[in-house]
Amino acid sequence: MPLLTPEEIPIIYKKHIDDFTLLEATVKSLLSNLISAKGHKIHLITSRVKTLESTTEKITRKNKYSSLEDMTDIIGIRIITFFEKQVDEIAEIIEREFDIDEENSIDKRKSIDPEKFGYLSLHYVASINHSRMSMPEYQHLTKRKFEIQVRSILQHAWAEIEHSIGYKSRDDVPREIRRTFSQVASLLEVSDKNFNDVGKQILEYKEKVRREINIDANGIKLDKVSLDELKNNSSFQELEDRIANEFRFTVVENAGNINTHLINEAGFKSIGELLGYLARNFDKIKEYHRIYDDPSNSATYFKPRGFTIATMCYLKLDEQNKLEKYFHESPLPKKYGKLALLNRQRIVEKIKSLK
Repeated sequence: MPLLTPEEIPIIYKKHIDDFTLLEATVKSLLSNLISAKGHKIHLITSRVKTLESTTEKITRKNKYSSLEDMTDIIGIRIITFFEKQVDEIAEIIEREFDIDEENSIDKRKSIDPEKFGYLSLHYVASINHSRMSMPEYQHLTKRKFEIQVRSILQHAWAEIEHSIGYKSRDDVPREIRRTFSQVASLLEVSDKNFNDVGKQILEYKEKVRREINIDANGIKLDKVSLDELKNNSSFQELEDRIANEFRFTVVENAGNINTHLINEAGFKSIGELLGYLARNFDKIKEYHRIYDDPSNSATYFKPRGFTIATMCYLKLDEQNKLEKYFHESPLPKKYGKLALLNRQRIVEKIKSLK
């Protein structure tokens, strides 16, 4: 077939741009859903359709394309993970869910030139597989290839910096700054591996807390991980649900942030102390929510899972005559300053009425 001419490119490109844009959005959404379905949390997914100018420049420079179908990167998706180890986890999803052009795909992490600084990402040339293309929601799409890049956030940072300053090989870099340049690249690579280790340690700690929370809760110190596991504990949830069911409000899972400063000020030191306090003072905590949330109101109330933790802290601070002092010394949220002040006054009033 004859090669594309500069005159033909704009005509063909404009004819297919809507197809490119639709496929770009579909693949990006599909990848996002597939990754979420497997429980992976990533930093970002971006996508783009190569511009007419960029497409024309590449076709002219390469001088080898007979049609736009020959170009595999007109549509590009980039997946940026938090950790380096997630790159391989995302790769498994891509290889399972898409048709991969093995000949044109490359793991640049393995092929890096020793003379090149930094480290690179995983590049796939892929297309939607036959089984998915046969589904009604995908039948309107054009069957064509696209590029998927997967890299960690630190790999991405390095690539962006490298692109910005334009140094891609040892010979490009002025001799007097080569050592510093190499040190920066090495530090980023080591940092990526260290973050992998941190992520692994956090997962191991979560598993440990989950195992021990019903065995030796007094030995579990308070931190974000242990408090999140407390909210997932069945005994804790049962007590909160009893209050919610009686006073007709809905508990929302995975919502709201726990105020660790409030917990520290109240003097709680362990998960066991919180569980014990909740059990011993359950009736008082329930009474507080009766008078504070006013179940006679027909409005629907929503509370985040763990709502009793703040209540326990207010009660314990009041036992130490520190509740008003705590609120006085805590800055008001700027966005809700006046409302927050009124709410604090109401909390103090209701807590003290329990005596």
